[in-house]
Amino acid sequence: VVQDGRLSLNPRHCWLDTWALEAQIAAIEHAPVAVGAAAPVLGLYRGAFLEQESDAAWVLPARERLRSRFLRFLTHEARRLGAAGHREQAVTLYLQGLEIDPLIEDFYRGLMAAYGELGRQAEALASFERCRALLARTLGVQPGVETRALAERLRQP
Repeated sequence: VVQDGRLSLNPRHCWLDTWALEAQIAAIEHAPVAVGAAAPVLGLYRGAFLEQESDAAWVLPARERLRSRFLRFLTHEARRLGAAGHREQAVTLYLQGLEIDPLIEDFYRGLMAAYGELGRQAEALASFERCRALLARTLGVQPGVETRALAERLRQP
């Protein structure tokens, strides 16, 4: 399609995984919580957008936007699942988020809380230790106050 001197793809004739990903995310976020609802999104997100293009300047904004959108979706959906009592499924999403970016402290906190609610304190505290060690080794910082406070609550009998 050519419009206002710009060339673009016609969605009636073209399918793009990025369009499908964003449509699936929007649909799930506005639907009632359901176990397994995130599966189509997880199947569509396969890592960095046009990873083979390395760090081409024209790719970077789209790559970061899609990555951020996907990580926000994982956080949102994991929280919704946990709040609805589907803590095992929330754990799965938090772990998938950490595979993509192991420095996101929110994922560790969510994982710790879900493990704690499942009565799996050892795994919750092991998650805290992984977070603490990784942040110290990679960034030279300690986990935030909220994360440390959660770890302390989990240590209480």
